Amino acid sequence: MEQLQNEIQEHRGVLNFLLISVRAMDSARKEARIHATRECIEGLEERQQALIVDGAFGCLGD
Repeated sequence: MEQLQNEIQEHRGVLNFLLISVRAMDSARKEARIHATRECIEGLEERQQALIVDGAFGCLGD
């Protein structure tokens, strides 16, 4: 769980960097990276939520 949280934070940092750095990158390439990074964050957050739900239901079975 902690590893997922760290990955989410890392990808958010990349996203913030991409949003701030306008001059250094071709805009189409930058938009593609932003989109891919956002999708990655969403996927990681979904995995994290699934682990939380699985953990909650797992505790109920104990």
